[in-house]
Amino acid sequence: MRSAGTALIDIAPTGWGLIVRVNHELAELLASTPEALVGTRLHDHVYPADHAAVADVFVGLVGDPRRSYEGRWRVLDADRIVRSVDVHASLIAAGDKQALLVRVAARAP
Repeated sequence: MRSAGTALIDIAPTGWGLIVRVNHELAELLASTPEALVGTRLHDHVYPADHAAVADVFVGLVGDPRRSYEGRWRVLDADRIVRSVDVHASLIAAGDKQALLVRVAARAP
């Protein structure tokens, strides 16, 4: 994967989660700032036609012994421009809390 932005996403019972931390590279990819992205829902940044598929990834990772996922998503940046990205997500569990560490890299046009 090319140079990637990262985010830590708290998993909600609905399968979607809040962005807890995000680095500058991912914020730049989304035409935003880390401060503006923290506290937003991943749902808000995924292309609407991909919502069901991405939510299934979150729900599936909770029960998946591999606890990781690689794929391609479409996301919307702050200007509502659709971007195709490569995603690698890993489940992090601590007690009864779970989060995803997500690495995102822009795909070549």
